[in-house]
Amino acid sequence: MSKILAAVDLGAESRPDDPAVTDGFTNLGYAALAHGASALALELRELRPTAVALALENSPAWAVADLALLGAGLP
Repeated sequence: MSKILAAVDLGAESRPDDPAVTDGFTNLGYAALAHGASALALELRELRPTAVALALENSPAWAVADLALLGAGLP
């Protein structure tokens, strides 16, 4: 597991509701960030793409997708 994902998981365990990412409108807590990234990584592993491109605004959704790609081992 990457150091980044391990840090997110630690935050999810120790302070699940603390804001992990925000765009000024939406706050995403550590537990929600970890859960969202893990769920999306699982879906990506099942789909088995070889590469993925993100077309998202700089937002909590982008952070979830980026961490999911890291967790799935995808470029």
